[in-house]
Formats: sequence, structure tokens, C-alpha cells
Amino acid sequence: MAVFPDIKAAYGSQIDPRWKTIVSGYDTGSEQRIAKRQFAVFDFKLKFPSLSKADAQSIWNFYNARRGAYEAFYIFAPESDTYFGLFVAEGDGSRDVFDLPGKSTSGRTLYRNGSMQSSGFSYLTGTGQGGADQVGFTTAPAAGDIISIDMTCILRAKVRFKEDRLPKEFFDYLIYSYGIELVGLSGE
Repeated sequence: MAVFPDIKAAYGSQIDPRWKTIVSGYDTGSEQRIAKRQFAVFDFKLKFPSLSKADAQSIWNFYNARRGAYEAFYIFAPESDTYFGLFVAEGDGSRDVFDLPGKSTSGRTLYRNGSMQSSGFSYLTGTGQGGADQVGFTTAPAAGDIISIDMTCILRAKVRFKEDRLPKEFFDYLIYSYGIELVGLSGE
């Protein structure tokens, strides 16, 4: 999967976790809530106030290569932060190495089906797609096992462009003030 060009976004860019909850209200004032997503996806709004012509062209080319909102890609957050409950992967019984949702990771706590793991795995630095760190298991997680992690990292998220139609002038003149919006997607 493609990775967004390594062009530093500016302060003021936003990374928003998005959940999916169904809320049913009752006449009594109470409500029932059902979580439809176990892990957040991350939407991005990136601003580039001092974008060179070459960098604007690079983002424009990347946008067109993805065919607007059609093709998903990975993006790395502009700076490191601490995240809790990030989805890593679902085991299939044979795969034993998985990309972490970040690079330059530290302070990691790994979970399998919600239980903290202390052995049977090791971390690999920068060996995943786009330079993401990875976790390698001694024994492949069973089919259906959910692997998650808490860590400090430069977050990697699977996203797509929000818009299917953006004029070239937007990339040349407006991306610095309006920013470009990316919609977070679930899955590895």
C-alpha cells in the first residue's frame, strides 16, 4: 500500500479519533448505546503553510495516483504522541509478523484479546511498510486473536482522500490555508 509523501505538515494540523456508536434515546431521558467499532480510526486534516512548488506537485501527483478518494494509503502523523488501544492485527494462525500502527515506537504494551503479553514476541524497528515498526511472535497468534497495543509513536493510519474532486489550483495555492482532509479507515 502506498505511503503519503514525506512532507512535514504544520502545527495546527488535526488528528481526530473517530468511533462508531449507535445511540437510541428513550422518552424517559435514558439512552442505550452500542459500540459498532472496537478500535478508533483516525481522520486527518493536514496544513502545509510553507509548501514548495515541488512538494505541492508531489502531493498533487500522489492524489491523482490514488484516483481521488478511491485508493487507500498510509500516512504518518506529523509528530510523536502517546496512544492507547491501537489495533495491530487479527491473527490467522499462520502469520507471525505484523506491522505496528506507528514508527519510532517506545513505551509499548502489547495485548492479545485484551490480555497484556509479556513474552513470546519481539519488536522490529523500521522493518514494516513505509518504515513502520513491527512485532514478531514466536508462535503465530491463533485465528481470530485480536492484537492491540498502547505506545508512544509517530502514528501510522490507513486513510483515503476525503474528496474525489480537487482542482490543481487547490494544491498550488490553497492547501496551506484550508488543509487537506483524509478519512480514516479500519483494518490493517
